[in-house]
Amino acid sequence: MTAIPKDKLANLNEGRVMLKEPLGPIPMVAAGSTRDWPANRGMHIADSGKFYIWVNEEDHLKIIS
Repeated sequence: MTAIPKDKLANLNEGRVMLKEPLGPIPMVAAGSTRDWPANRGMHIADSGKFYIWVNEEDHLKIIS
């Protein structure tokens, strides 16, 4: 996620499309599934911005349209 230009990253965060780093005392954090954040996570966004895929967030694969 460090390869994304800062202006595009800001747009993704505003649109709630960007993967969020899990924080706080939730089961996912307690189980250690957030270690090495953001390694091994990814996303694909269609050019239209109306379709995107998250890989390894809470689910292994989440497809949003």
